[in-house]
Amino acid sequence: MSGFFTDTTNLIFSSDQAITGSADSTNVIDCQSAPTLRDLGIRPMAVEFVITESFNTLTSLDFFVRSDSTTNLDTSETTHVSFNVVLASLTAGARFVRQLPTGQTYERYLGIEYVVNGTVPTTGKITAVLVPHGAPSTQYFNDGISIA
Repeated sequence: MSGFFTDTTNLIFSSDQAITGSADSTNVIDCQSAPTLRDLGIRPMAVEFVITESFNTLTSLDFFVRSDSTTNLDTSETTHVSFNVVLASLTAGARFVRQLPTGQTYERYLGIEYVVNGTVPTTGKITAVLVPHGAPSTQYFNDGISIA
């Protein structure tokens, strides 16, 4: 994904994840075992969101980057980043990058909550990855695509 990592297995929140209602990211990052915020703390980190399939029917989508002491982000989670994107901007190829605030305490697990506003969509997918802030933009491809 990014030239800064040789293994991004532990840095992916959502990989072409279908959002058909409010949901958490498929994956959470364990900040105590993954070489992420702990080891790369000298460089600001960000979450890069890429819309891999256009959304329909909803009014907007809220994004929350949260940390918590549990993997389901349900105990007393802390919200570090939140923003809203309207339907007209949720088109395939759209990118949104949000820097994680520095100087904050992050709990052990880091994940994303997607909240649908309006009608539940029947189409719409997202890829979300933890990256160093300011890293060169990356290109994402769906699984199984041949690149010539």
